[in-house]
Amino acid sequence: FFIEPNEPLSEQDYYKKVIEAIKPTIDFYTELNSADSGEWEYWLINQLFEKWTGWMDKLFAKFAIVKLPATVPVSVIVCTRNRASYLRQCLEMLYSLRCRPEEIIVVDNAPSDNSSKSVVSEFKDVKYIREPKGGLSVARNTGILNAKCPLIAFTDDDATVHPLWPYRLWETFENPSVDAMVGLVLSSQLETEAQFIFEKYWSFNRGFTDKTFDKDYLNTTFKQGTPVWEIGAGVNMAFRKSIFDNVGLFDERLGAGASGCSEDSEIWYRILTGGGAIRYNPRAIIYHEHRKDIQGLKKQIFYYMKGHTAAALLQQLQHPGAGYRKRIFVGLPKYYWSVLVKEFPFYRFQFRTVGVEIKGMFSGLIFYHKNKKLTSKNSKN
Repeated sequence: FFIEPNEPLSEQDYYKKVIEAIKPTIDFYTELNSADSGEWEYWLINQLFEKWTGWMDKLFAKFAIVKLPATVPVSVIVCTRNRASYLRQCLEMLYSLRCRPEEIIVVDNAPSDNSSKSVVSEFKDVKYIREPKGGLSVARNTGILNAKCPLIAFTDDDATVHPLWPYRLWETFENPSVDAMVGLVLSSQLETEAQFIFEKYWSFNRGFTDKTFDKDYLNTTFKQGTPVWEIGAGVNMAFRKSIFDNVGLFDERLGAGASGCSEDSEIWYRILTGGGAIRYNPRAIIYHEHRKDIQGLKKQIFYYMKGHTAAALLQQLQHPGAGYRKRIFVGLPKYYWSVLVKEFPFYRFQFRTVGVEIKGMFSGLIFYHKNKKLTSKNSKN
């Protein structure tokens, strides 16, 4: 839960908010383990932390790791461009994990220098690939085509992975029905207004309980336009390599360097419409550093809306019965009109980005009309 600046909050109110925030997760794990709920609220309010932590240890015992393997059969792909300092930190982090992926691939996307290649040369067994064509989807596809492991995971060069991240995502795919996975993304810091706005209103955090997105999810949301963008974030996702044989690779019309974003949610859409299943595992954790300044946030949100609009309409082309057209041409204009009227003339806090959101939407419409007839050679639409 969020504590607003200067918000009066008594100790009693604080614990009440804490309980409201964590109760859905506690209930989930209690039911999952058929466990006694105990008196956890009483222990927490009265700061009986020894009883509280003892009970929590039992509650999560099912997910304790008995023996952690040194490696797991996962290819981790890191796409980068002219960000040597970030890349070095990322590779140092992946090398220091208690359970490491069997393969690490760095895809250098249309670089203007050799700084990334130089960094990779410092790390034994990290595979370096220079991809001359720009675009995040292009780089991701290059990584997929060169990966050797049966599981493929993606993260960003500026993200921080939890020490058990490779193990937890490998563990997810022990269920043979899972075709793709997304994990929990936590903010690594909340120091500025821009970071606070992003985390509260645009967060990558999808909660702390397991979820499965499959045919049932698709069928219940299809006519409204399945909100695949709510499944997770591309900074923390993984796939069975075999799934790309069924649905194709990332659509190179989408993503950074093209539409702006949403190449991840679009491929999730193809997995769902192909009868596949995506698992959200909150124990596979990555930390993300949000943009620190308002201008950086506005630029990010512009491309989010541009990519979101373009991807939604491309998904509509794949399946004309989907409800994305109504979302884009009715739902979004209605929402933004109400915001413009209600918040006029002062667009404060989360509404500081409303202008670039609308511009991004229109930019996405233009992008879509220019590119809709260009079929992506890598996607099996």
